[in-house]
Amino acid sequence: MRIAVPYEDGHIFQHFGRTQQFKIYDTDGSTVLHAEVMSTDGVMHEALAVVLAGNGVDVLVCGGLGAGAMSALQEAGILVVSGASGDADTAVAAFLDGSLRSEGVNCNHDEDNAEEYRGCSDDCEGGCCGGRGNIASCDCGGDSWGAAAAATMNPAAAAMTAKAAAAAAADTMSRTSTALTSAKQSASTTKVHWMMALVLTPRMRETSPCLSSAEAAE
Repeated sequence: MRIAVPYEDGHIFQHFGRTQQFKIYDTDGSTVLHAEVMSTDGVMHEALAVVLAGNGVDVLVCGGLGAGAMSALQEAGILVVSGASGDADTAVAAFLDGSLRSEGVNCNHDEDNAEEYRGCSDDCEGGCCGGRGNIASCDCGGDSWGAAAAATMNPAAAAMTAKAAAAAAADTMSRTSTALTSAKQSASTTKVHWMMALVLTPRMRETSPCLSSAEAAE
């Protein structure tokens, strides 16, 4: 499982859409095996979902992000765990041990106008609500985001379950395709045998002494 974190100076950069780099963690689902820092090359906002998907990221652990970014990440098949802050390595360890919970969409941002941010400082320092508490009880989107904030499942388990479900679906499709191919081949073979019978039966009547004698007797 590959995890990405918006990254700056060892900490989680709090505005996903404006991060200039990610720290990428390769894990076995419980332990970090390798980590490296990757530049975004100037890509921003929702387009970052494409960058992450292209680099095989399964999970994003971040601070604040808006509805547009959340939608783009979900469409890319990336699990989002928002509301994290502080040391990046510590947050990833918390995610892997199941103690990190997502706040869902926790910033109502107008990406093009920082002064329009509601419930966040201009640089989202500490994330909306300071990266703490239940988003449904603050001004970062209010009750409209409450359902997302209320999610309490283990994100690591959810990511693994989603990958397993996708693998099972792919296996089912492969089996179905194989069965259809076999059925088509069987039908094709039967058709060939039938056509051969139509062609050969008259010839057999002409060349078989037994059939000729029987027909002559009649």
